[in-house]
Amino acid sequence: MYMENQLSRRVFVQQITSIGVVSPLFYGGMPINTDPLRIGAQPWPGYELIYLARELNLYSDKQINLIETPSASASLRGLATRSLDGACLTLDEVLTARSNGIDLTIVAVLDESRGADVLIARRDVLDLKGLKGKTVGVEQTATGAVLLHAALEAAGLSPNDIQTVYIPIENHLSNFLDGKLDAIVTYEPTKSKLIAKNAHAIFSSASIPGRILDVIAIRSEVIPKKSTELKSLVQSHFQARFEWKNNPVKNAPKMAGRLDLAAEDVPAAFSEIHLPDAQENVEWMTGNPAKLTLNAQLLGELMARQGLLRNQPDLKNLFSSDFLP
Repeated sequence: MYMENQLSRRVFVQQITSIGVVSPLFYGGMPINTDPLRIGAQPWPGYELIYLARELNLYSDKQINLIETPSASASLRGLATRSLDGACLTLDEVLTARSNGIDLTIVAVLDESRGADVLIARRDVLDLKGLKGKTVGVEQTATGAVLLHAALEAAGLSPNDIQTVYIPIENHLSNFLDGKLDAIVTYEPTKSKLIAKNAHAIFSSASIPGRILDVIAIRSEVIPKKSTELKSLVQSHFQARFEWKNNPVKNAPKMAGRLDLAAEDVPAAFSEIHLPDAQENVEWMTGNPAKLTLNAQLLGELMARQGLLRNQPDLKNLFSSDFLP
């Protein structure tokens, strides 16, 4: 996330603040459901294209209501209380929701981390092998667990070789600068701030492509009721992706405010995430089993080993490709 005073897109601790619900209109004494599709998302580059689509008038506010939430936990709470119909989430957050009884269906893969998530270390920790015996900070989420597990594996180390400290994202910068940590799993803007303070990256999600994904997930019960709006949402995302790829200079100012960045810095925020197009989405969702199902299965197993799942989620009907262009 790019606002330092807000929590991560991957945190599960913050309460939802407020989510607006449009009241139904009545006609002839009978309620008519005129509510738009309500989608929650916190600031994160991979989620910004649905907001860019709104700025470009690619869909109507009567169809889709985007609701900015302060964190992923706020979006999950909105889904649990049915204040939200869907949300932008990481794949591990979808698995967490499903294990807690919130039936979600993925309708699009928004982005894939290819360097956006990093393991930052002090300069005296020269490489991954230098982590042995060191104190490493990480969020208590599957995303952090995935990256740290992969880094240790690459170094030939085990979790017992380091001292792991679980730290929420808002404390990453201060805890590292206070000398409490030798290394930390984090992401922008903390990454750039720590590197500016002479820390350095020793591992990143660029080494584990396909493992850290962001998606649009919808409450499954909503899908048959809002199929037209869902199609508009997903297809407008890919239209906005096309506009962004073809004219970033023109479109960066439209996203700068929500990302708390200068317009000229917005393209760099996208430099370490991959934005799959519609065809790549089809490839994620086809096969027997599909690539997305395999990723979810491996992630779920890791989360279970790390104690991050209450129950192993059922992966049946995990996704639907019906709304892709």
